[in-house]
Amino acid sequence: MKMLRGLQVKFVVITMLVLTLVLGGILGMVNISMLNMANDKNNSLLSNMLENEGVYKTVVGQESNLFMPKQKTFDLGAVRNAFAIRYYDVNNTIEIITKFPLHFTDAELTTLLYTVKQGSKTSGNYDGIRYALKKTDYGCLCAFVDGRIDDNTSSRMMRASVFIFIISLLFAMVFSLIMSHWAVIPVKKAFQKQKQFVGDASHELKTPLAVIDTNLSVLEDEVGTNVWCTYIHDEVARMDSLVKDLLFLAKYEDSKKLYEFKEFDISKAILGAVLPFESLAFEKGRILEYDIAENLIYKGDEKRIKQLAVIFLDNAVKHSEETELQKKPLVRLTLRQTGSKIELSVFNTGAGLASDERKKVFERFYRSDSSRNRETGCSGLGLAIASTIAKAHKSKITVNSKVGEWVEFSVLL
Repeated sequence: MKMLRGLQVKFVVITMLVLTLVLGGILGMVNISMLNMANDKNNSLLSNMLENEGVYKTVVGQESNLFMPKQKTFDLGAVRNAFAIRYYDVNNTIEIITKFPLHFTDAELTTLLYTVKQGSKTSGNYDGIRYALKKTDYGCLCAFVDGRIDDNTSSRMMRASVFIFIISLLFAMVFSLIMSHWAVIPVKKAFQKQKQFVGDASHELKTPLAVIDTNLSVLEDEVGTNVWCTYIHDEVARMDSLVKDLLFLAKYEDSKKLYEFKEFDISKAILGAVLPFESLAFEKGRILEYDIAENLIYKGDEKRIKQLAVIFLDNAVKHSEETELQKKPLVRLTLRQTGSKIELSVFNTGAGLASDERKKVFERFYRSDSSRNRETGCSGLGLAIASTIAKAHKSKITVNSKVGEWVEFSVLL
């Protein structure tokens, strides 16, 4: 059933959306936290070196963050990648301060120092090397930390997080698809029981209705026809029509195998559906017009397409009314070729439908005006059946209306 498939899709979408937000948030927080920790570590190390003339000194009682405990010293890797350069204004000389061997040449260090010194910033990042500059009496002191290892680590962490994120989503999608079938089992059983009940109840009602109608005919032969017998006949006919509609919905909804799809002349089929309404429209004082393009061939269930047209026409004839512009109620059917599709539309003047009613009219037993529909004998199932037929033909009924003037039902086949 399409409704069950819709529930499954919603289950999967909601599950994936929640997982995406949660997992993406966690991985994002981890990556941001790792990046911030690396930056804080490097900035603290640079500040430490500037405060101690380029020499690193142990820091006691350093503040901890959310993911790391309090640390009393910087890790050895960070210290190995740290160094400082003193620049003396007197003779334009430099002094390199480091406790570990450097993988920079003297020329590279000189270029690095002059590049940083000539800049306008006192701290920053130059090609992955973090720096901090301080003016001194003798010239300046510049501390450096090679942060390229941290950058590579962050990059690898980011790639790993993306990989974990994608793989997790794929596994979650498969799992949620499996779980969606399990989740809708109770709903599926409830729909099946409801469908079975409607079918069984409709079959059970057919027999007593037939008995009532038969006995009523016998009674009329004996006592003659009267207004009470006529009322009973009308109600039996209405109930019989309702039972047939319920049986159709129970049998044909979501059961495309019951439809006979074959090519047929839809122009002749629709004309055959319209002609019987000429006398009915005349009796009710309606103007019935039709414009049917000839020789249109369509592949579908001819019987059900005719039923679709009959439902549209019956609905239009019953609910058509005169308006200020149209003094006599008008019903107009049009069948035409629209591109590669065939469009069937039925127009009628009358009260029309408000925007919030246009979707509700296809619900079972929905009636926009209960008292008026009761008078016209409408059960509220006709358009639900029409919608079922249209869906079986991979089509959709659209409703256009102007309240107080007209309404038009159309379907592209």
